[in-house]
Amino acid sequence: TANNYTFSNQPVDQAFYMLAKPQNTMVVGWGKYSVGECDVPLGITNAVMVAAGGGYGNGGHSLALLVDGSVLAWGNNYYGLASVPTNVSGVSMIGAGWYHNLVLFTNGAVYAWGLDASNINYHLTDVPPDLTNASVISVQAMHSLALRSNGTVVAWGYNFAGETNVPSGLSNVVAIAAGFWHNLAAKADGTVTAWGRS
Repeated sequence: TANNYTFSNQPVDQAFYMLAKPQNTMVVGWGKYSVGECDVPLGITNAVMVAAGGGYGNGGHSLALLVDGSVLAWGNNYYGLASVPTNVSGVSMIGAGWYHNLVLFTNGAVYAWGLDASNINYHLTDVPPDLTNASVISVQAMHSLALRSNGTVVAWGYNFAGETNVPSGLSNVVAIAAGFWHNLAAKADGTVTAWGRS
């Protein structure tokens, strides 16, 4: 509210864009504060996306994607959640689950870190090796989704209630959302498909 904008000889579409998205942004955290999840690091400006995660009783963790494609993390470092791996750069999207984090790189590759626990069938960080050309990711609780540029969906993680069982033949998807024990996919024709716990 303290910023002032002046537009002159500006096309309407550009003027709106500049007003809606100023150069500098501010990240603010609130809610339960137990392990620093609301302690936004000083100096974060130009954040383009944020994500908050955290599991039962362990406190939370937070992520911020900066305009330069780098990622910052803070809060509970359980399973390394608040420590961004050194190979994470050139990121276009982020997501945070209970015990894992996910990033989408600008080249369509997906990377996860945190708890895997494959021995008890969690597979949280087991990104499918054939996942390429992803355009969107969505993370919730203990599973993840990726939307490929060809309109198909990939899911992985803990399959408690069928969350990772993508319906056969699901295609022409334009948007995805991961829920606690279910998922949604919006198709180009305006219909929505849901799967998981009913």
